[in-house]
Amino acid sequence: MQAAYTNFYLLQRYRKSPAAGEPVRLLIDRTYPELSLLVQYGLPMPLAAPPHPKAPGFHASFPNRDDPRCAEMIRWISVLLKPEGGSYPDIHYPPATQPTAQPATEPATRK
Repeated sequence: MQAAYTNFYLLQRYRKSPAAGEPVRLLIDRTYPELSLLVQYGLPMPLAAPPHPKAPGFHASFPNRDDPRCAEMIRWISVLLKPEGGSYPDIHYPPATQPTAQPATEPATRK
C-alpha cells in the first residue's frame, strides 16, 4: 500500500516543462482533467495535445477520446479527486536529477 501512495504522490506532483509560450502541463490536472498528461499520453500520438514523446513500441491505452476507459479516467480525476489537491507538508521527495546508482561492472567489450 505504501508503494501505491508514493506512486500517486509522484504522479500528482509531475509537471512537464512547457515550450516557449505554452502552459505548464500536469500529469494529473484536477482543474482540467481532460488535459491531464495521464489522459493525453494514453491516446494515440496524433490525437494527443500536446503531442507526447515518441517511444519505441508505444501502444495507446485508448483508441480515442470517446473510449469508455478514457472517460473513466477523466471521471476519476474530476469527480474522485478534490480540485484543490492534497496537502502533504510532511513529505519531502525531490526528484532525482542524476542517476541514483551506477552499474556494478563495466559493460563487456566486443572483440
